[in-house]
Amino acid sequence: MKHAWIPAALCGLGLTLGAAERLLIEDFSDVGTWRSNPVRNTTPGKWFGADVYLGATPDASRDDGYAGKLLFHFADASKAGQVDFLRAKAGQPEVFADGVEFDINPRGISGSLRFTLEDSQGKRFMTSPAEFSGEGWRRCRAEVGKAAEGFTGPFKLYKIHFEAKGVSGSNYVLVDDFALTGDVSRRRTVSIRPVVSSLATEPGKPGKASYRFRSASAKALEGKVVYRLFDWDGKELLNRSFPVSLKPYGSTVLDVALPPLGIGSYNASLEFTSGKIKSDYTDWIAVFHPNNGRKNDHPMWFGVQDTSIWNGEAENELHYEWMKMAGFDIERLGITGNRLDNGKTTNFEGYEKVLKGNRDAGMIACASYTEGVPDYTQEKPLWRGMPTKPDAFRGHMDKVFRCLAKYPNVQYLEFWNEPDIGFMVGTLDQYLDALKIVRASQQANAPKLKIATGGVTVIHPKEKKNFSRDMYWKGKGLYDVACFHAHGSLRDYSERQELLEKWLEEGGIDLPVCNTETGDRSGYTVDTIKRHAVTLVKKIVYAKSRNTEFYAWFTLQDYWDMDFEADDSFGLVTSDNRPKPSFIAYNELIRQLGNTGRGELLSGTGALEVYRFVNDREKREVLAVWPKVGGTRQVLPLEGEGEVKAAGLFGAVLPVEAGHGYAAIPVDGPVYVSYPQGAFRIASAVAEQKQVTGTSAGRTVNLPLMVRNPFSVAATVTVGGASPIEVKAGESREIPVPVAVPADQPNGIFSAERTVVLTAGKETLRLTVPLAVNVGYPVAAGTKAAAHIVLNTLDRVHELSFDPAIPRWKGPEDLSCDFAMTRVGSDLKLNIRVADDRHVMNAKPAETWLDDSIQIGFQSLDGAFTELALAGRNGKGEVYAQISPDPSLRGAWDVPAKVTRQGNVTVYDITLPLAKLKISDKPGTLFRFSFLVNENDGQGRVRWIEWMGGIGRSKNPDEFGWGVML
Repeated sequence: MKHAWIPAALCGLGLTLGAAERLLIEDFSDVGTWRSNPVRNTTPGKWFGADVYLGATPDASRDDGYAGKLLFHFADASKAGQVDFLRAKAGQPEVFADGVEFDINPRGISGSLRFTLEDSQGKRFMTSPAEFSGEGWRRCRAEVGKAAEGFTGPFKLYKIHFEAKGVSGSNYVLVDDFALTGDVSRRRTVSIRPVVSSLATEPGKPGKASYRFRSASAKALEGKVVYRLFDWDGKELLNRSFPVSLKPYGSTVLDVALPPLGIGSYNASLEFTSGKIKSDYTDWIAVFHPNNGRKNDHPMWFGVQDTSIWNGEAENELHYEWMKMAGFDIERLGITGNRLDNGKTTNFEGYEKVLKGNRDAGMIACASYTEGVPDYTQEKPLWRGMPTKPDAFRGHMDKVFRCLAKYPNVQYLEFWNEPDIGFMVGTLDQYLDALKIVRASQQANAPKLKIATGGVTVIHPKEKKNFSRDMYWKGKGLYDVACFHAHGSLRDYSERQELLEKWLEEGGIDLPVCNTETGDRSGYTVDTIKRHAVTLVKKIVYAKSRNTEFYAWFTLQDYWDMDFEADDSFGLVTSDNRPKPSFIAYNELIRQLGNTGRGELLSGTGALEVYRFVNDREKREVLAVWPKVGGTRQVLPLEGEGEVKAAGLFGAVLPVEAGHGYAAIPVDGPVYVSYPQGAFRIASAVAEQKQVTGTSAGRTVNLPLMVRNPFSVAATVTVGGASPIEVKAGESREIPVPVAVPADQPNGIFSAERTVVLTAGKETLRLTVPLAVNVGYPVAAGTKAAAHIVLNTLDRVHELSFDPAIPRWKGPEDLSCDFAMTRVGSDLKLNIRVADDRHVMNAKPAETWLDDSIQIGFQSLDGAFTELALAGRNGKGEVYAQISPDPSLRGAWDVPAKVTRQGNVTVYDITLPLAKLKISDKPGTLFRFSFLVNENDGQGRVRWIEWMGGIGRSKNPDEFGWGVML
C-alpha cells in the first residue's frame, strides 16, 4: 500500500487521516438493519431485533436524514458488554484499506468499536479499537496497521465489534457513515443509490426520481450521468444527461423529473462518467394506484412474510406502510421459543412490539414458531431439536398462547419451519409428540386460534423419508390447516399442492391448506425481475382456485443484504427500497380478486388458461387469464351483453372491442377480465391467429388468420388493405397474413396487428386482431451451417458462491460458451464448445449438474417438458434426463455422446432423438429451449452462464427461448 500506517486509533479529529480515498460503505439511508450477535453481558432474555440491533433511525442532522441506532441491553454496569454486527451489503465493497472511519454520537457512553476485515483469500483479521466517549457527533478511526501483515488486499468489512462498560439496561449510541480508507478502484469511486420515497408514482401526473451520488475521491469530480427510462416492452421513453459535481468525499442528490406515465412498471438505467471513473445503477419506477388498505375480508387471505423480528424500528415502520399500501391481509411472523422464554426470564414484550405493528396496520397474523425451543424444555440442549421434557414444554407453550390470545389479529400458529429437512433435528414421532402438546395448550389458552402443521417442503431431495405425508396422516386431529412450502414456478407449486391434497383425501382429512413460504428468486437482471411478477400472479391465482386458507409470499423485501453467501432475491421490494414489478402485480391481484370466492379452472378454453372467480357482493365475475404457452399472444373471445372491463398485470385498462354480442380481449400475459355475473361466456373467436407460428429473424411468414362470420347472412371480410373476401353465414375462413420479421429481431415475440372488418348488409363489426410471430433460433437441416449462440459476457453469468476465496468470473477465458444445434433427419445434433481452464467431473450421473456440465431444457408446444444434463470426459459423454413427461425416459439415455478436451476448451458432441423430446422433425416446427453451462473447478458448483432462463433458478419453461426447424 502507498499509505503509511498510523499506529494509534484516533477519534474526534473530524478528518480523514493518511488516506487518499474514503469509500463509504454504510450510511443507513436504505433504512436497513444489521444482523446482531450479543457476545457478553447482555441482559438475559434480551434478543436481536427486539432489544439489540444496529439499524437506521431518522436523524435530521445527517446529510441523508438517517443515522444508525446501535441499541444494546447490558446486565451489569461493572462489566464490559459486547455485541457484534454484520451486514453483507456493507461487506461487498473491497478496498486496499489502511483504516476504518465512522461518525458517532456516544450520548455520554464510553466504549470502542473494532472491525474484522476479510482479505482477498477469505482470511480475517481485526483492526485496533477506536475508542469514544462524550456527547455530540465526532469522527473516529480504527487503524489497520500491522494487523494486516500477512494478509492480501483488497479488504472488505466482515464484522463490527461494539464494546461499552459503565452502563446497564437499555441504551444506545448513534453511528453513521462507516467508511474504508485507502486505495479505491475507479469502479467504486462514485456510488449511486435512490433516495427513500414512496413506492407509488401517481399515474398520469409528472413524477420524480431522486438519487444520491457519493464520492470516495479526495479530489473534486465533474461528471455526467445519462438517465434512460424504459417501459415494460423495452421501449425507451426518456434519455437525458445531467451534470454531476462532487466535492472531495462529497455527496449530492439528483432529482430527475419524470413525464406523466401510464400505469405500469418501468426500469431506469443511470450511467455516470467522469474521465475514467464509471458507475451505474438500475432502478424501478412503479406507476399504480395503491390499495391503501385491505380489500378482502375472508379466506383465501393474501399474505406476505417479512423479517419483522430482525428489523429495527424504522425499518418495520416503513415496511408496514408498504403492507398497508398493497392491502395485504396476513403476515407470517416468525419467532423462536428461546427468544421468548428461557425459564428464568421471559421477553414476550419484544415479540409484542411486532404483534402490535401487525395489528395497527389492520392485518392478521400467522405466528410461526420455529428453530429453537427453550433449553429448559430439553434434557440436553439441542438447537433445532424437539423438546424432551413434556411438562416443561407445556408450561412454555401455555405462556406463548396466553401472549398470543391477547392479540385477536393472531389467528394462526404454524408449528415449525420445514421440519422435514434440516430445520428440525429429530424424528417425526418427536415432532408429533411436541405437536400434541402445542394442540393441548392452544385449546386451553387460545381456543379461537388455529394450528397449522409445520411448513413442509412436500418434495425435497433431503426430506426425511415420508415425513411430509406421515405428518399429515399421523397428526390428524392435531391441526386445523395443512401447511406446506413451495418456491419456484407454478409447475413446482401445483405439483406439491396437488400431492398434498391427494394425501389429505387418502387420509380422510377434510381441512384447508395454507402456504406460509412460497416465493421465487427474481435474480438481479431486468428480464428475470420482470418474470418474477408473472410467476407470482400465476401461483396466487392457482392457489385461490384450490381449498387454500391463506397464502404468504416469501418475502416482502430482499434480504440478501443481511447475510453473506445468500441469494435471497425473493422480495417484492429491492434492498434499496425500490418496488419490483411483483409488488405492483400483487397490489392489482388483490384489487381484482379481493372478496371473490374460491375460483375454478375452466375447461375448453383453447390456448388460454382461464380461472373464474365470483364476487357475490358486487355480483361480478372476474376471469384471470394468460396463455398456456408463455411468450405467445392470444385472444379471449366472449359472447353476451353488458359492460366488460379488462386490466393488465399492473391494472392498466386494456382495450375491449365489443359489438353485436361479442367481445375480444388480447392476451399476452396475465390479464383480468370482469363483467356482471352471468353476462358473458367464453365463445369461439370471430377473428384470431389460428396457431402459434414461428420463424427466424429476417424472414417473412404467413400467419393463419381464422375469421368466423357471426352474422345470419353472408359477410364480406377485409383484412388490412387486402381485397375483400366473402364468408357465408356461420362459416369460417382461414386467411394467410404475411408478416415480415426484421433481421435484427431478438429471440421472442414479434408483435403485429391487423384490422379486420366484417360487413353484413347495414351491420359492420370492426376488430383489431393481435398477431405474433415467435422468433426462434434457426435449427438448420442436414449439412447446412448452424447458427451460433455465444455466451461470453458478465450479464449472462450467475454467481452461486459468495466465498471470497473463490474468484469472481474474470472473462470469457474463465467461462464462456459457443452453442450450435442442427437437425439431421429426426435427430438434433449439438456441438457446444465451453472455454474453462479446468474440467471437473466427479458426481454420479443423476448429479452431474454439480460438475462442469451443461443443462438443457426443451418443451414442445403441447407442453412436453424435458430437462437433460450433459456431461463426460476423455471422449465419453453422458446424457441424463432429470425431467421428462414419460417416466420411462427419466434417467440415463443411451444416445451418441462424446465429450473431449481441446486445450482449455471442452467440446460436447451430443445427438438427441426428437422423438424422445416429443418434438416433431417437420420444417417449421416451433419449440422452446434453454440451456446453461455449470462451472465447478474443483471447489463445488460456483457459477453458471445461461441462455434465457427457466433452469437454474427454477424449473419454468415459460422463461425458455424459442427454436424453429428450418
